[in-house]
Amino acid sequence: MEATKWVESEASSNSDVEDEESEDEELSYMSITIPSLQIRTAKVSIARWDPKLGMGEVVQKKGGMWRTTGIVRDSKVYCLMEEIMYMAERGALLLLNDDASYLHLKDIYNLVTQGLHGCSWKCFEVYRHLKALGYVVGRHGLLWTTKCKGTSSLISSANCEHHLESENLKSEGDSAILTELFSVLDISSCDALKVSFDVYLPNKQFKKSAPGDPGFMLCVAGEIPPTIVQVENLRKQSGDIPIKFAHVDHGRVSIFSYNKVELPILP
Repeated sequence: MEATKWVESEASSNSDVEDEESEDEELSYMSITIPSLQIRTAKVSIARWDPKLGMGEVVQKKGGMWRTTGIVRDSKVYCLMEEIMYMAERGALLLLNDDASYLHLKDIYNLVTQGLHGCSWKCFEVYRHLKALGYVVGRHGLLWTTKCKGTSSLISSANCEHHLESENLKSEGDSAILTELFSVLDISSCDALKVSFDVYLPNKQFKKSAPGDPGFMLCVAGEIPPTIVQVENLRKQSGDIPIKFAHVDHGRVSIFSYNKVELPILP
């Protein structure tokens, strides 16, 4: 089995890349140091942090980034931890605390480093890297909206069972439903090799209601490379959708794929 390096980047790069999500915004690649928060008053969105859910409920939505960011449940838009971090670094999102005060960027970083809200720092670096390249990135198995059409049965079925179970909790309120639904989609731990993200190719026509199949599924690997058995098991689970692996080393994100090779027959 041969590992093929697909793409890699240096997190300390200062180069600018094109933002595929908005024609009138420039994307400056972030370093691992804490950047200063630049508020874009014209397109700043606001979300209210919910510590029980580990997500933000969007109360003011502005700008074109929401076309590929956030999930819709019961006519409400929620943003996950990695989405909050990415938008906050860009100055496109302000996060409200319980007391209606705004969380500083360093406070949001602390939420990520705690690893208590479904996303680790390593997973965020992978998410940020892919978003900077223009890909559409979502957590694996999590439907963008409950009205998704044209989605692979492999992805939708993984989510459908948990969604049906959560529907029985409606009498307990929306929070109970969402907690049940997203508790199985924790990507904060890289100890067990599993698919973390569904990654879609850059597409300005992307729709949450009809995302189609992802271009590939991505596993965020730990310090130890995956074994042949682990790779084959993931391939069986992914069906026809390619599997790729991400590794993060001091802010440097590398993404690999594994191909089968045949060794020559020795005389």
